[in-house]
Amino acid sequence: MEVLRCKMKLAFTLCMIITSTVFCLAQSSLSQKWIELPKDKLLVEEVLREVFPSYKIQISYSDNIVPLKKTIRFKQKINQVGKVLDEIIRNEDLVWVEEDNQIFLKFYNRPEYEYSYTISGKIREQGTNEPLIGAYILSEENQKGAVANAYGFYSLTLPGGKHNVKVNFIGHESIEESIHLTKNTVFNFSLNPKLQELLDVVVESKSEIEMSYQNTLMGTNKLNMDVVGDIPYFLGEVDVFQSSLLLPGITNVGEGTSGINVRGGSSDQNLILLDEALIYNSHHFFGLTSVFNPDAVNDIEIYKGSYPVNYGGRLSSVMHIRHRDGNNEKFSLSGGLGLITSRLLLEGPIQKSKSSYLISGRSTFWDFLTRGANNPAISDYRANFRDFNAKFNFDINKNNKIYFSGYVGQDENKFGLDVLRKWGNDVFSMRLNHIHNVKLFSNFTAYISNYSYRVIEEDDKASFVGTSKITDYALKSDFNYFRNPEHIYNFGGSVTFHRLAPGKRIPGVSSTNNEVDLGSEHAVESYAYFSNEIKLNPKVTMTSGLRFSHFSLLGPGDVFMYSSGTTKTINTIVDTVSYSSGENIKTFFNVHPRITLKYQLNETSALKVNYSSLVQYMHRLSNTITPSSSDIWKASGTYLKPSTGDQFTVGYYKYFKKSSFEASAEAFYRKNKNIVEFKGGADLLFNPAIETELLSGTSRSFGFEVFLKKDLGNLSGWLGYTLSKSEIMVDGEYEEEKINNGTYFPTDFNRTHDLSLSAIYRLNKKWTLSSNFVYQTGRPFSFPSGKYNFDGFIVPHYEERNRNRLPDYHRLDVAARLEGRQIKKNGKVKKTKSYWVFSMYNVYSRRNTQAYLFRESEENPEQTEVVRYSLLGVLVPSVTYNFKF
Repeated sequence: MEVLRCKMKLAFTLCMIITSTVFCLAQSSLSQKWIELPKDKLLVEEVLREVFPSYKIQISYSDNIVPLKKTIRFKQKINQVGKVLDEIIRNEDLVWVEEDNQIFLKFYNRPEYEYSYTISGKIREQGTNEPLIGAYILSEENQKGAVANAYGFYSLTLPGGKHNVKVNFIGHESIEESIHLTKNTVFNFSLNPKLQELLDVVVESKSEIEMSYQNTLMGTNKLNMDVVGDIPYFLGEVDVFQSSLLLPGITNVGEGTSGINVRGGSSDQNLILLDEALIYNSHHFFGLTSVFNPDAVNDIEIYKGSYPVNYGGRLSSVMHIRHRDGNNEKFSLSGGLGLITSRLLLEGPIQKSKSSYLISGRSTFWDFLTRGANNPAISDYRANFRDFNAKFNFDINKNNKIYFSGYVGQDENKFGLDVLRKWGNDVFSMRLNHIHNVKLFSNFTAYISNYSYRVIEEDDKASFVGTSKITDYALKSDFNYFRNPEHIYNFGGSVTFHRLAPGKRIPGVSSTNNEVDLGSEHAVESYAYFSNEIKLNPKVTMTSGLRFSHFSLLGPGDVFMYSSGTTKTINTIVDTVSYSSGENIKTFFNVHPRITLKYQLNETSALKVNYSSLVQYMHRLSNTITPSSSDIWKASGTYLKPSTGDQFTVGYYKYFKKSSFEASAEAFYRKNKNIVEFKGGADLLFNPAIETELLSGTSRSFGFEVFLKKDLGNLSGWLGYTLSKSEIMVDGEYEEEKINNGTYFPTDFNRTHDLSLSAIYRLNKKWTLSSNFVYQTGRPFSFPSGKYNFDGFIVPHYEERNRNRLPDYHRLDVAARLEGRQIKKNGKVKKTKSYWVFSMYNVYSRRNTQAYLFRESEENPEQTEVVRYSLLGVLVPSVTYNFKF
């Protein structure tokens, strides 16, 4: 019996093995696979996009031939795939075919070219795998193309059949591939960096410059770091912001000042982003250099016209700086020694071709030089900064990639008996890229951005420590859906929690100052957006979008109530309303439409027109003409309304093939409401009733910009010219709330003419020469109309604001770059190991006027003398050594 039982068990086991094998063989065909449907009535779209993928059934089809909205019914929930497909194609001119473990839905008896398939993937730089943002892929057969997004991803839908595709990116060798499309295909491209050789003039049939005229964006500039690094800079320090000042429509208020002004807007109206995260203070070292280490920067996008609907929260412009990912193929070390900074960058793979790191740091050594001085005035001098960048990225799989980025920067300065000031940014972000399918790409971001300021007064009787801080916690998502080359959707949203500590002053032990604590402010800012780019016909393309924004100021907090019928002052406060934690104080909602129309005149020229609606809820309060580390950020609320703006732009764009010239001309008009202005002599620091110092105005700016650019050949460069006007009107209800009698007057950054010319000439394999010339109309200035005696001091009296001008500004800079020893492999230049940059800033020692100072004459106190103040009135030479291993 025991033997019989064993034989029966063995027979049963063999039977089960044979049955399982037969069942598995039967399941080898996708069409014979059994699936469970979630309900007895489904849309075709639900079956193809939800049910089949859940069972890992690969199916290829074109949206324009499959009846996605058709309803199909089933008597039982468990069915074979083939029977489900039969229901889908019932009464349709379709057929399904199973090939290579994939199912294709096609027209019955139709030629291959009537089907549409999608080619997608990433475009990267060969050798480093850095994403090539803005690279262009083009099908030469039907002239359809696509642009790689901020992470190098592209999606291009084409008719079935053979295609010759060409991929271009400026500064890289173009590549061509022959592709036969019979299904949706993932194809990644790697482009070699182009090495500059003497007298090599490259003429391409389609360049990245030429393709820029195919999109609908206006007032947009991309700065190429290879080109930006060749032009002259003050003390040889390559800088993102200094290079942007050479573009039309972008200025600042003077030499050695921080902040940029775009098309008549103040510097706090610029949205500055680093790897999707917001930066509140973007400058080091008195504005002479920015917080962005040029060695770590991959891409710089500047939008001053019709910026995409996913950007918002500021009125003037967007500047998005993206760090390099880091070389995931091999280790690399680079850096430089200059008169302002020393810098070092390390990058390399964590797991080759899968993950990488990038770590960089900068520091200035000016304090090291000054602290050893015998003169106490010099030895007490403080002017230093340091910053640190780190980025790590990991390819989880072919459809998912995660990034971790961090930035930490600190500044410190002190002049003589002045207070010691310290400030810095801390930014940390995490991003996840996900490719849902060949047409849908998404990016999810979480970040923390912190800006803090600290001032230390060491005088015994007036000693104190003052602090101010703003911190953001944000989550956001962005989706790109490439339906086809003529129809692209972008949508997403974000929520940000703002925490502001406007000011706290702690007096020293023997100080006569009072303690001040302005408490904290809390606010929530959120938005959702949707945009649609559609090609209406072969010549007309339209991009339209809506942005919905919300802002709530929350408790805890106190709001002062003022007596009616008079202006707000400390003496007119009649009550205080207190709000508990989380209680809503004030809420705002806004809807912002944006639309751009492009008319393609021919292959290389286009006309564009744009309207953009904008809003800004966060305001920087500063009564100085240039941003300062001690400026206060304030959220919109009961008395401080959101600033709103409308901008209209029209432009003509042309690319000249034979001469490789890019040309554009744009005219713009912008009007903003609820712009923050200040009373004369406003006291903003540690003021609990700061609204008593604020005024509200309406600003307008209009102008005309011309931009000429040449990128190819041994001579490259650009010319920018702007003719513009920027003015503001402050016409309050009461006389104390008016400026210049309530009429329009020029803003601090109004420059009628602004001309810049940059040229780079590659003399030979060793030497590259470059030069900048800048000319600007002098900025508006207020001259006193009289003076009066106040407690023994002569005080100038100003009747009107900004009715005069400083002298015109102009400057010439030159530089020369000397390549170091080159490494050759197989007779070809492999890379440059090092190079020197010799530069001269302000070649002809122009003494440009920064301001006029008015003081009593030492010889005759009854007379006032005028002193012209210039920051740099001499030639400033410099030398910088850069290396890379």
